[in-house]
Amino acid sequence: MSILDTPRAKALLDEATVSEDDVAGCEGRLAAFLERYLPLFYRKEQRVNAGVVIRGLLSDLERKTAEPIAYREGRERKPIQFFVGRGLWDDEKVMAELRRHVTEDLADPGGVIA
Repeated sequence: MSILDTPRAKALLDEATVSEDDVAGCEGRLAAFLERYLPLFYRKEQRVNAGVVIRGLLSDLERKTAEPIAYREGRERKPIQFFVGRGLWDDEKVMAELRRHVTEDLADPGGVIA
């Protein structure tokens, strides 16, 4: 039995409706979010592939692997697969920017993030 088959999950799913208005502007917000991180990738191709992967992960694809993500955007599989599996970028710079971002958006003088 899947967790989604439990009565509580079914009740939550019945209440979980997303309207067109709920997601209006989502692409613009995603683009704005990515603008902060894309400069941290070394090459233009990496920046493009990062956007492809993020859009694919947030899409309605059944399988969120490199192949369907690439094909959804009309791209070859290998560059996307390489980007995800072996692409080189400075992880520390990306994580430092993420920490700054979280601090700006969620900071509270009395708060603690664990």
